[in-house]
Amino acid sequence: MLINKQINKGVLQVFNDIRGDVTSGSDSLLQAIQKREFKPYIQPIVCASNHKIIGGELLVRWHTSDRGVIYPDSFIDNMEKAGILSELTCSIINEVVVNFDGENKFNGEGFILHVNVAPSLLHNKKFISTCIRVAKKNNLSLVLELTEQYFFTMDSKTISTFHFLKESGVQFALDDFGTGYSNLFYLECFTVDFIKVDKMFTQGLERCKQSHYIIETILELSKKLNIKTIAEGVENMELVNKLMLLGVDYFQGYYFGQAIELCSFIKEYRKTV
Repeated sequence: MLINKQINKGVLQVFNDIRGDVTSGSDSLLQAIQKREFKPYIQPIVCASNHKIIGGELLVRWHTSDRGVIYPDSFIDNMEKAGILSELTCSIINEVVVNFDGENKFNGEGFILHVNVAPSLLHNKKFISTCIRVAKKNNLSLVLELTEQYFFTMDSKTISTFHFLKESGVQFALDDFGTGYSNLFYLECFTVDFIKVDKMFTQGLERCKQSHYIIETILELSKKLNIKTIAEGVENMELVNKLMLLGVDYFQGYYFGQAIELCSFIKEYRKTV
């Protein structure tokens, strides 16, 4: 949600003409947060067996008065340097919680909210407190998504926080699995609840057998480790059928819905409750 997975794959950016230097950019961003210009969006995640919504990935868009809706992709580093990443993350999560407070459980179960985070947030007391509070909600489950590379950058304090959050009911997902480090040692050290199969492999099913074998191997490993799998980038029925045969647990992609603003998401999918 609030972290760049790759240079061209993030969700937050302040363009140079807006940002200027880091200092003036942080001032502008902080004002934008306070004015609630950042809006939460959710892309649905559905169960592979019945295609019903079980949760969604939290994204964010910057609604500006003069430039319209901004889809940023190269901003997170400056936000972290400015020390305001936690402000935006907590603000967006809290807005989702408030909107879901009046909602029943989706499909009879708690809505699973996936949030991409940077490891630096696992050092932030406000963020940790927010996560624990959300984890106690009976109509919401919180899943923090981390990419492979970040498991290798965690220091001892971050690792301790990871385990503390797990004990507090927060779940974790390994994002973009297979695109980073090939070492599987972290799967032994960190108990994750979900593995997200990167769209590079998902969409590769339409082009080559190698992607089929890679996904098949990931799914076999996940089942043995009791980890649920989410296939990203599912954009057509052909992929749905192939992934169902392979045994993927959940789908995420344009075929089941693009990211839409939170209020619209709740209205659109309230009928599935």
